[in-house]
Parts: sequence; C-alpha cells; structure tokens
Amino acid sequence: MAFDQTPSTTPKPKSNLWLIATIVLAVVLVVGSIVFAWQKSASNKVKSDLQSQINTLRNQVQQLTKIIPADETADWKTYTNEQFNFEMKYPKEWSFVEYPTINAVGFGNQDNPPCPEGVGECSSPMDIQISMTNIQEAIKSVGRQLSDTTTENVIINNQNGIQIEGYYQGLTGGPGERYEGLKTIRIFFSHNNKTYEITIEERQKNDIPNLDILNQMLNTFKFTK
Repeated sequence: MAFDQTPSTTPKPKSNLWLIATIVLAVVLVVGSIVFAWQKSASNKVKSDLQSQINTLRNQVQQLTKIIPADETADWKTYTNEQFNFEMKYPKEWSFVEYPTINAVGFGNQDNPPCPEGVGECSSPMDIQISMTNIQEAIKSVGRQLSDTTTENVIINNQNGIQIEGYYQGLTGGPGERYEGLKTIRIFFSHNNKTYEITIEERQKNDIPNLDILNQMLNTFKFTK
C-alpha cells in the first residue's frame, strides 16, 4: 500500500490588516477632531480675552485724554532774553516793553498794557527785573516796603525760588505811598550770581487782572544757560 508522503499544511487565518487600519484611522480622525475642537475653543477664548484687554486699555486711554488738559500755551509767543539767559512764553495778544536802564521787561495786554519805557512809578501786569544784588538783600529790600508778608520756597520748572507776598504800606517817596494796601507777589531766583525778580501786583484792591494767565506765564519761565 502506498502512502502519499506530501506534507499536509494547515490553512493560515486571513489577515485583518485592513480592518485594523480602518479602526486606527477612525480613532486618529476622532482624536484629531477632538484636539482641533479644543484648540479652536482655547484660541477663541484667548482672542476674546485679548480683545477684552484691548477694549479696557482703549477706555483707559480715552479717560486719560479727558483728564490731561491740553497745553493752553501751545500757540503762545516766546520772549527770549539772550543777555540774561532766560525765556518765558506769553499770549500772542500780549506785548512787552524792555527797560534797558534797569535791566527789566514788562508784559501786558491791551486792557492792562506794560508801562511805557521811561515812565517812573509804574508797574506792568508782570515785570521781570535782573540785578546783581544778593537774593537775600533783594528780599529784605522788598520786605521793608510791605506788611503782612508771607514767604515760602517754590519750585518753578525745576528751578528753586523764593516767593514773598504782602501789602504795600505807606512809605513816603516809595511805591508803597502810591499803592498803599495793594497786594504784591514777588518771586526771586538766584542764577549765575544774579537775582531775577518777577513781580505780579494788584491794580486795585482785591483785583489782579488775568491772574490765571500770569500764573501760566510764570510756569513757563526758565533759564536757557
């Protein structure tokens, strides 16, 4: 009896590679969709937060713009004194007169003009006079003409000065005789061995015309050298 010696083989199961690949692909797509949706959601939140911050900053800037006043002296003229190295702004409608014999300059407007040169016992709405006198001696000299004086240190444009306020008392032969009882404000600066005296005075009792403008002018005073 003959035997068939051809070896028998066991059939291999069919591969499920396509099924596995399909499942893996489906899982990847699902996970990818979830990640994309999360990223988009996070991105939208970030954008929303940034936009909220931008709106807040914009509102703050608008509020600051309302709080910070415009420079009212932007279109003013500038008086420059090259001899004594200082400058100051003044309204374009105002004028000035220089008094070379006493190293001074006066400012005023049409209603209260500066004193004409050569006129004695006259004061402009604002006068600036320069002298070689020691600042303490200059203050004492003014103080002798006044009563009810107050003195304080001031800083104007980063410049240290001394301000004295008082009322003229009746001294025969001096400005106090003419302006008795009227208030005067003097600001003194010492610079390069010189004394700079700025004067603002009442024209009549309890009346300093254009005081706000004069204060604005004063705040623009500065030395150039």
